[in-house]
Amino acid sequence: MTKNYIVASLLAFLLTSHANAWDMSDYVESNRAGDGITDSIPVVNNNPTQQVSIDSSMSFSKAKQAEYKKQKRTDNLYHTRSGFYFSSEFSIGYTSLRTSEDHQRDENSVSKFNGLAFPYFEARLGYHFTNAITAYGAIGFGLGAGTFESTSREFKRKFDDKAKIDAVGIRGILGLGAEFYPFQDKENALNGLFVGLCFGIAAENVQEDKNEGFGFTYNTANDKLEHFDNVFARAEVGYDFWISSRWRIGAAFSYTFGKYDSDDEDNIVSTSHNFSLAFRIAR
Repeated sequence: MTKNYIVASLLAFLLTSHANAWDMSDYVESNRAGDGITDSIPVVNNNPTQQVSIDSSMSFSKAKQAEYKKQKRTDNLYHTRSGFYFSSEFSIGYTSLRTSEDHQRDENSVSKFNGLAFPYFEARLGYHFTNAITAYGAIGFGLGAGTFESTSREFKRKFDDKAKIDAVGIRGILGLGAEFYPFQDKENALNGLFVGLCFGIAAENVQEDKNEGFGFTYNTANDKLEHFDNVFARAEVGYDFWISSRWRIGAAFSYTFGKYDSDDEDNIVSTSHNFSLAFRIAR
């Protein structure tokens, strides 16, 4: 009986102690909350699955950062005009040539050629600077067909006083030039716009068109009717479309003026006007 009483007393004491401890914990928490104090209790995560998930998330984040850095480095080269430059173009145009000769022993004579400049090919090789300027050297070659007329006695005698005859021409150029790209923003619709200047020498010769029917051929063995060699300046404006990270296709309109003055006793003055529309591929 005594033993049962002692055991019952101990159980009652233990329950009372725990109850007082819970009450005191609530009291302290309540007071601290009122003072704006928040306890920081460390939490130990014993779940290995959650730890693996966290590690995977961190790895994915690092992979995304690496991909972003790589993309940024690539973007610096994407749609950028830098380094080696090459352009090949094909154009069609209109040419007007004129040469006057002031002979001291004969009357003055004037020769003219007007016609289509087609086909014409040109290649440019150079270098891009700072994505805005391109310097290049150019070589071009083309044919043309039109009419030739002259006031010289030799022409009238050879062609039975004809006012005009069918003629073909050949044209070759060597030049140095530059292209300027004023809009640098890659998102701007005008990013592909460019203007250009080119200076050089041109050799232009005309001969009688002896072909019958459609088509024309310049035969170097035939006699030349006239030559219109000149020093030229060309201005152009165009637009390029990107088709890859490096290559572009586009079109350009140009005007070329050429002149030659012999400054001798014959006083030969040649002038050239050329309007052309070119289609090109460039790197």
